[in-house]
Amino acid sequence: MTMKISMSGSGTNLVLFFLGYGQDPEPFQKMQAYLPDDCALAFVYDYEDAEGDFKCFEKFSKVRIIAWSMGVMFAPRIVHKLNLKLEHCYAVNGTVEGIDDHFGIPLPAWNKTLDELTDDAHALHFYRLMCRKPALIKQYLETRPKRDLKSLRNELEFIKAYCADKKEVSATFYDKAFCSSQDVIMPPAALKCSFARAGVETEELNSSHYDPHIFMKLISKPF
Repeated sequence: MTMKISMSGSGTNLVLFFLGYGQDPEPFQKMQAYLPDDCALAFVYDYEDAEGDFKCFEKFSKVRIIAWSMGVMFAPRIVHKLNLKLEHCYAVNGTVEGIDDHFGIPLPAWNKTLDELTDDAHALHFYRLMCRKPALIKQYLETRPKRDLKSLRNELEFIKAYCADKKEVSATFYDKAFCSSQDVIMPPAALKCSFARAGVETEELNSSHYDPHIFMKLISKPF
């Protein structure tokens, strides 16, 4: 099993979006409408393994990275192996540490999610926590990721093992971080500490862990 890649559109530039745990491109397809001219959109997701064929990204003239949640941890570790012409790199509601008692999601909280993920009701509970507001929950679940329970558990277990054995990278990979004040998945204080010690600017958002508005804003910026 390797990380999955989904690409749409065409152009000389690329918006490369590293999604979070439990995702696939379904909830994000509408964001294609916000792409700048001459630009493709690619999603990386399903972290059940650290491998993937990412060489296809090297052909683009400029690459903008948007990493969200656990994608913030994976993006720099994947990109450093590639020859990409990076334009900007943005982190949204995630840290390079991923699972960490001080600079990420505390390990006990991660273990609790894994232990409780025994049926679809608990998967839905995670998505609701991610969105929080009823209208956003409804909107998200209308295009809910098509992920089965086994793949979700495999992903949780792999990310946990990966975090325990990962090589350190600097948060300076990112030009800017965004932190949602109402996030109950990634602790806002931990995110701020992670990027502050690296001297990376952090902007606070009045939103939940899943914030489609900031995604659309970052995707739509002209190159």
